[in-house]
Amino acid sequence: MSEQITFVVLSTGLDNFKAIRKALSAESRVKLLAGGNDTEQLYEEIVRLKPSAAIIALGPNSEVAVKFIQRLSSECPRTAIISAAEDASPDLILRSLRAGAREFLRIPIATDELSTVLVSHLGVLQ
Repeated sequence: MSEQITFVVLSTGLDNFKAIRKALSAESRVKLLAGGNDTEQLYEEIVRLKPSAAIIALGPNSEVAVKFIQRLSSECPRTAIISAAEDASPDLILRSLRAGAREFLRIPIATDELSTVLVSHLGVLQ
């Protein structure tokens, strides 16, 4: 049996957070530790909680989130970063991956897509 995977979520709004939380709650081995929309506060939570992964929602001001992904990937290398957005433009996906995200999910997150990410990139549910 795989161990539990812990998440922290940076969301761009309540609707995005609810959509991400709903997708995460469908997986029994996933535990949401913290969430919010303030990058500095969430950074402190990631350093303190050391989650397995962080989902970073990319909203209208995606540059802030992309810079946050860069910071996390260099300063918290053990936390897998997954970017997510309603806008799945190739440019946005590429910028988030180049910044250090391991994967990209479209919001609303499909349960089967999340499962694929958990198995392929995070090694859980196996």
